[in-house]
Amino acid sequence: MLNNGNTLRTALRINLTGSSSFPGSVGDRNRSKFYQFSLSNRSSLNLNLSRLKTNADIELLGSSNQRLQQSRNPKKQDESISSFLEPGVYHIRVFVRNNRSKTRYQLTIASAELVPSTPSPIASPSPASTPVPVPAPTPVPAPIPIPTPAPIPTPAPVPAPTPSPNIGGVAPTGGTA
Repeated sequence: MLNNGNTLRTALRINLTGSSSFPGSVGDRNRSKFYQFSLSNRSSLNLNLSRLKTNADIELLGSSNQRLQQSRNPKKQDESISSFLEPGVYHIRVFVRNNRSKTRYQLTIASAELVPSTPSPIASPSPASTPVPVPAPTPVPAPIPIPTPAPIPTPAPVPAPTPSPNIGGVAPTGGTA
């Protein structure tokens, strides 16, 4: 059987060691090119699709062929995907969306195994010693409230004397008429 990479079943099997580049082309009758790789440890992965003559896109597929990530830039822009992957089998799909498109490309794949960090050694406990007594904190007295002065009453207004009536503009006199 010809291993041409035009279908998922005939994907081109690649070994990931550092960084590798693969020239290829898609279009006309073969709108997709598939690559397969496997990881035995948790790894970082960087994919770059460059040197495009027309638009092409790229996808990263998981072990169940589900799309994990994609890059779909317009026109002849480079495509790229960066991911952290668990151990397993993965596929890369390079494809054109238009039946009339055809392009050459350069697929660059860089991977690096992620080394689990080693825990720092735990310091050995110090020998048992007698605890040093710590004095209890001195309580701070509560502030003494200052009484609020009682309000000063406002005196009641004193009524002003009422003027005597002035009839006809003549002041009354004390005599008889």
